[in-house]
Amino acid sequence: MFVAHMNVQQGLTRSSYVFASLTELDEQATPHLGEAVLTVHNVVPTDSHTVILRGEVAWPTHLHITAYVFFIN
Repeated sequence: MFVAHMNVQQGLTRSSYVFASLTELDEQATPHLGEAVLTVHNVVPTDSHTVILRGEVAWPTHLHITAYVFFIN
Protein backbone atom coordinates (compact mmCIF):
# COMPACT_ATOMS: atom_id res chain seq x y z
CA MET A 1 0.00 0.00 0.00
CA PHE A 2 1.25 3.50 -0.78
CA VAL A 3 0.06 7.10 -0.58
CA ALA A 4 1.25 9.66 -3.12
CA HIS A 5 0.70 13.42 -3.08
CA MET A 6 0.75 14.75 -6.64
CA ASN A 7 0.75 18.43 -7.56
CA VAL A 8 -1.41 19.23 -10.57
CA GLN A 9 -2.21 22.36 -12.54
CA GLN A 10 -4.29 25.16 -11.15
CA GLY A 11 -8.03 24.74 -11.34
CA LEU A 12 -8.22 21.63 -9.19
CA THR A 13 -10.47 22.00 -6.14
CA ARG A 14 -11.91 19.61 -3.60
CA SER A 15 -15.08 19.61 -5.77
CA SER A 16 -13.25 18.42 -8.91
CA TYR A 17 -13.94 15.02 -10.43
CA VAL A 18 -10.63 13.15 -10.45
CA PHE A 19 -9.81 9.94 -12.30
CA ALA A 20 -6.58 8.00 -11.79
CA SER A 21 -4.92 4.91 -13.17
CA LEU A 22 -1.72 3.02 -12.44
CA THR A 23 0.46 1.51 -15.16
CA GLU A 24 3.50 -0.75 -14.95
CA LEU A 25 6.60 0.42 -16.83
CA ASP A 26 9.24 -1.77 -18.47
CA GLU A 27 13.01 -1.17 -18.34
CA GLN A 28 12.74 1.57 -20.99
CA ALA A 29 9.96 3.35 -19.03
CA THR A 30 7.39 2.24 -21.61
CA PRO A 31 3.92 1.37 -20.27
CA HIS A 32 3.09 -2.31 -20.60
CA LEU A 33 0.69 -4.92 -19.29
CA GLY A 34 2.68 -6.94 -16.78
CA GLU A 35 1.70 -9.72 -14.39
CA ALA A 36 1.28 -7.50 -11.30
CA VAL A 37 -2.12 -6.31 -10.11
CA LEU A 38 -2.15 -2.52 -9.64
CA THR A 39 -5.06 -1.09 -7.65
CA VAL A 40 -6.22 2.48 -7.04
CA HIS A 41 -7.98 2.58 -3.65
CA ASN A 42 -8.73 6.27 -3.08
CA VAL A 43 -8.35 9.52 -5.01
CA VAL A 44 -8.80 12.78 -3.07
CA PRO A 45 -8.71 16.25 -4.68
CA THR A 46 -7.71 19.18 -2.48
CA ASP A 47 -8.00 22.97 -2.71
CA SER A 48 -4.18 23.22 -2.72
CA HIS A 49 -3.87 21.78 -6.29
CA THR A 50 -2.84 18.40 -4.90
CA VAL A 51 -4.33 14.98 -5.56
CA ILE A 52 -3.84 12.38 -2.84
CA LEU A 53 -3.73 8.88 -4.30
CA ARG A 54 -3.80 5.67 -2.28
CA GLY A 55 -2.94 2.53 -4.20
CA GLU A 56 -1.44 -0.93 -4.03
CA VAL A 57 0.99 -2.98 -6.11
CA ALA A 58 0.45 -6.73 -5.64
CA TRP A 59 3.91 -8.02 -6.55
CA PRO A 60 6.65 -9.42 -4.29
CA THR A 61 9.53 -7.36 -5.77
CA HIS A 62 10.10 -3.72 -6.72
CA LEU A 63 8.32 -2.53 -9.89
CA HIS A 64 8.40 0.74 -11.78
CA ILE A 65 4.92 2.22 -12.08
CA THR A 66 3.41 5.54 -13.07
CA ALA A 67 0.15 7.20 -12.13
CA TYR A 68 -1.99 9.09 -14.62
CA VAL A 69 -4.42 11.67 -13.23
CA PHE A 70 -7.20 13.49 -15.09
CA PHE A 71 -9.63 15.97 -13.57
CA ILE A 72 -12.64 18.04 -14.64
CA ASN A 73 -14.61 20.67 -12.80
